[in-house]
Amino acid sequence: MKTTEIWNLIGNICPSELAEEWDNSGPQISFDDDEITKVLVALEVTFDVVKEAIKLGANLIVTHHPLYFGGNAYITPEYTIGKYTLELVKNRISVFSAHTSFDNLVGGNNDSFGELIGADDITVSDSEEGIFRLGNVKPIKVSGLIDDVCKRLSISKHFVHLIGDPDATVSKIAWCTGAGFGFVYPAYKCGAECFITGDVKYHDARDASERGMNVIDIGHFGSEKIFTHNMAEKLRKVLDVTVFESNMDVDPFCTSFSCTG
Repeated sequence: MKTTEIWNLIGNICPSELAEEWDNSGPQISFDDDEITKVLVALEVTFDVVKEAIKLGANLIVTHHPLYFGGNAYITPEYTIGKYTLELVKNRISVFSAHTSFDNLVGGNNDSFGELIGADDITVSDSEEGIFRLGNVKPIKVSGLIDDVCKRLSISKHFVHLIGDPDATVSKIAWCTGAGFGFVYPAYKCGAECFITGDVKYHDARDASERGMNVIDIGHFGSEKIFTHNMAEKLRKVLDVTVFESNMDVDPFCTSFSCTG
């Protein structure tokens, strides 16, 4: 299958119009006329992911996080993104990123997250703010919800931060994978008693605390690592090539209990 054929098929899975205006979902590096033989799916491009693709003989990497984001346009080996680019081009490896197009997708990151944590009656927010989801769980203390989410998603509690009351009982929750704190207030307006996301900043946490909100921060990686398997399964249904799931998706953060050296 040629690279451009696969672009069209991925576009059918998560149409570009689902992406936010500020995003850079879509082809990042494209050798249009190359025959794609093997595909590697990963959360993002890293040095280890590039090495993994070369070792597997994959000439296409499909990621969640865009390779080029926020004005990275200077291609030189002195910079991380430039070094990735030069190595990818040298090995004729194309890259496609499905970022907010996959977050917004029915059956994408946010829906898959809700199903994995055991939420029922999952609905898309009716807020103008965007892409969070709402769902119901059996009445449970916030501390118990944290335990349950960590167990279901294989997340260490060392990476979890709570803003709010661990003893509060909740049944209607909301979530947004990645850095979704911007949706916490619309979620509460929709009746959510607890919001789950990643990357909550200090001053946002302080404000939520003063407002008496329950917010669980499970980390950016913890909330989005589910992308790799979800996307790979979708690609296997439409691509007539081998699709690998990366074994190199690793949280860049570590705790004092897991750091080495």
